[in-house]
Amino acid sequence: MHNRTLLIYHFFPRYREEFIKLAAARGWHFAADTVSTDEAMEGVDPQIFAGRFYPVRNVWIRSFLWQRSLLKLVSEQSWDAIVLVGSPLYLTNYIVTAYARARGIKVFFWTHGIRPGAKLWKRIVSSVALSGAHGLFVYGKLARTQLSFPWLPIRKIHVVYNSLNSVERETNPVVSKDLGSRKSLEVSGFFGITASVMIFVGRLVERKRLDLALRALHRARSLGTPLGLLIVGEGPAEGSLKQLVSELNLSDAVMFFGATYDESTLTSLFQASSFAVFPHAAGLGVIHAMRQGLPVLTDNDLSAHGPEVEFVIDGVSGIVCQSNSLVALSDGMVSMYRGRGSFDNTTVSARVSKIFTPEFQMSVMERAIEGATS
Repeated sequence: MHNRTLLIYHFFPRYREEFIKLAAARGWHFAADTVSTDEAMEGVDPQIFAGRFYPVRNVWIRSFLWQRSLLKLVSEQSWDAIVLVGSPLYLTNYIVTAYARARGIKVFFWTHGIRPGAKLWKRIVSSVALSGAHGLFVYGKLARTQLSFPWLPIRKIHVVYNSLNSVERETNPVVSKDLGSRKSLEVSGFFGITASVMIFVGRLVERKRLDLALRALHRARSLGTPLGLLIVGEGPAEGSLKQLVSELNLSDAVMFFGATYDESTLTSLFQASSFAVFPHAAGLGVIHAMRQGLPVLTDNDLSAHGPEVEFVIDGVSGIVCQSNSLVALSDGMVSMYRGRGSFDNTTVSARVSKIFTPEFQMSVMERAIEGATS
């Protein structure tokens, strides 16, 4: 690709590392703040930008963002295309988009899109705010459909999905494999051979409703179902969750593993589990689980989930239960345990392994950018 492209972010988190490496190899340039508003969010290694990084300063006013020096960066250098985070609340986007279009620079927004089940007014406002771009990159087919209006035709909206790192990219696969195997044995030893392990991977925050999962687990075990819960992640809700585990006498049934970014370790943890549970606000963890062939248990509140939840098909690749219902979630756990051999996720695993990659994202983006700049 010979176009001079600038990717503008608010902050580059570590999970974007593989995509950035690929984009840097394609000659892309990058701009972002080097400080995150989330203290727990780890940034990428600056070396992966290959000397093509431009710092800008974020100014936050509640949820609104102004990126200082961004317009100067766009105006003082020659760009064929710019890619911005597509949020209606990022105020600099409007100024930069207007300037870029006046100068013949192609503008693209990279966005989650609209959550499934969003209200019509929110869909309209978002689509109007994003309509100034030459194209949108979204994370799912549902998001594409919900953003499409006459002023934002569906042909301008390109599905790139999200991306996961690959075990094959580990810098030291032998060490990673040994580490993953050891961690897997630790999990097996904790739960014993009689329990069926369900796994959660993600930030420990209240909106994920892990408190509901713990109460549902308590009920399921009281019904005689030998289940254990492996929690992989860290976050502000960790203390209250551990206290709830103690109150429910679940200390021998719940393991707090902590956070890990090592793909081989994550693979071993998924392989030590029977199914994944995301009680609410599911996101990329759904794809992590499905890539390993695990069925997923989640709820039916589409307005809370990320676009990845469209791959959870009730009775096929998992179970979708009633939102905010302890009994429904608990019954779902029991059903997953009893029917864990009836889910054949081979096809789903192969599908998500192919499209949830930096390579797939880059291929879609390059085609869209080349089509707009040619």
